[in-house]
Amino acid sequence: DAKTPRRSVHQLVHSSAVGLWSNAAPMARMAAPLSRGVLQALRAHLPASAVRESWLRRLREDDAARRQMVGRLARAPPADPSAIAFASDAVGSHLVQACLRLSVPAERAALISVLAPAAGTLARSSHGSFVLRAALELAPSAADRSALIAPLLPRCAELCATVHGAHVVHEALEHASAREREALVARLL
Repeated sequence: DAKTPRRSVHQLVHSSAVGLWSNAAPMARMAAPLSRGVLQALRAHLPASAVRESWLRRLREDDAARRQMVGRLARAPPADPSAIAFASDAVGSHLVQACLRLSVPAERAALISVLAPAAGTLARSSHGSFVLRAALELAPSAADRSALIAPLLPRCAELCATVHGAHVVHEALEHASAREREALVARLL
């Protein structure tokens, strides 16, 4: 309709996903609709970059929204399929990375505990590998970093055969302890 003003990308994203921020559903019900339903519907009408930038702006500017998303991700069980699918999504990976970068160490540790058991899966994913690299870089403790590196050890040579996996192994070598670095190198030789 010519009389209806065009809504901004942020308004469209917010109105389409208004229930996401107020709904207290567990991660399994929250991530799946966000990564599949809301994001796919928005992508049909908007470029992915516009959707991503709108959500990232909201996470940066609205501390309550950031805490809520981090809380929902952190409450997911370890290696939750919905959380891993969300972290592997083109837009979801940017949001998870933003949550890792903007959160306090305790929140980061909780997010890492969800992601760590699926590190091998994330390492092979084009978008999930970025999440894993950010988690390795930003892990608040050596124990958190070790939890991310442990699932990579048995698959080290296999991961190096892929572009995304090779970048993850490189990041792991950069941030690993001396003992973990030796184990990674031994698997590569």
